[in-house]
Amino acid sequence: MIRAEPILRNVILTVARDYAKAHRLPLDRVSRAAYGDGRFLGLLAKKKCSFTVEKFDKVMAWFADPKNWATGIATTVVDECLEDAFYGEKPGSKA
Repeated sequence: MIRAEPILRNVILTVARDYAKAHRLPLDRVSRAAYGDGRFLGLLAKKKCSFTVEKFDKVMAWFADPKNWATGIATTVVDECLEDAFYGEKPGSKA
């Protein structure tokens, strides 16, 4: 049986870290902007909190909105991360 929580946790953290790196921001500021709680992503990374599907949707909707990304920074990271998490290697990609 596949557990969804570790997959979704990885998706959130991967996108959040990519966003933080691209914008040169600490993770707590990204957490505050994306979810309204500066501790959420840090606790999530330490596996000290869980989350609901609604929370996942809220955070990922924030990251998927192009207005939250600086001009010139691609938001394709969200789509790519979700695609990799749920479908693995893309068809035609080399291993």
